[in-house]
Amino acid sequence: MVDGAKESGTCSDADVFMLFDDPNDLERKATFLTEFGSNFLLGENWLINTKDPAALQAALGGAARTASPTPTPTTAAAATEAVPNLTPDDIQLEVFVTEKKCFGSAGCNVSYEIKPTVSSMPTMPIRITYTVEGLEDEQIDSATLTPEGRMNYEPGSGQTKSSKAKLTAKVTDVRPA
Repeated sequence: MVDGAKESGTCSDADVFMLFDDPNDLERKATFLTEFGSNFLLGENWLINTKDPAALQAALGGAARTASPTPTPTTAAAATEAVPNLTPDDIQLEVFVTEKKCFGSAGCNVSYEIKPTVSSMPTMPIRITYTVEGLEDEQIDSATLTPEGRMNYEPGSGQTKSSKAKLTAKVTDVRPA
């Protein structure tokens, strides 16, 4: 279940469907997805996170939103320059817990998403390998970062030992995609 949603589910690996009782929760999720650089279709009390919202809009209605990436702390000129040696230290990842179900002393099941901050945008897609810590078992995953600032990856999930565990992510490798 997506954090803040009354119901959520998937029909494919690419689309996530969400229903909301509270309009504020719907707007918070839409704002998060926009900042994260995701495309989605927004209805009165629902949201579909999808790569191609226009394709669903004809059948379902709603407002297709194609998100613009959040500006990075670089100048426009620096963002368009070649980045020949982007290293793991040049990319910071923030972890957002999107779902959390706790079971007393047994810990919690969590779902999470990540958001990058990059010192200089790459001029071509790059593959980022990263670790997520704070779970019972460290997880290693990867994502593709585009020159437009979009991060393509699958949201993660795992178990924590306690409800107070904090998830962090660290980039361990960067290479052309």
